[in-house]
Amino acid sequence: MLDTTVASPDKAESASPGPSASTSASSPPTDAAAAADEVSTSKARPTEESKEQHFDDILRTVAKRIHKDDEIDNLGGVLGFEPPEIQRYIHTNAKYQTVTYMGTLSMLRDWRNRTTRSEESEKLKKALIAINHRRLADDLLNDDKDS
Repeated sequence: MLDTTVASPDKAESASPGPSASTSASSPPTDAAAAADEVSTSKARPTEESKEQHFDDILRTVAKRIHKDDEIDNLGGVLGFEPPEIQRYIHTNAKYQTVTYMGTLSMLRDWRNRTTRSEESEKLKKALIAINHRRLADDLLNDDKDS
């Protein structure tokens, strides 16, 4: 019994320092490596991917907030779309007996694809102001004015 009792603490002692030593040895580098990856990733992406995603989020918000057909029609006209095109986008919003904003979002994304990056924020802000959505324009695009 003494051997069993002595063996159990030895096993417990050997098991206890092993994982905690390896855990503590591996955790800081993993955390540090993860932190380093996050820092390098956040520094590398803001130029292209993050800006693209940020502006797409703005377009999504605009599409959700501009929901009346006449407002969508006016916005499409200000952005340079022809009436038949705008009507197709509006009809897409009401497909399959549900109302969504996907047609409006498609219109905004199509507009973005034919607009230069350097002009997209300013042009969208002017278009929103033209259809009497100044507050939405200020809320979403005011910080882009300084950039």
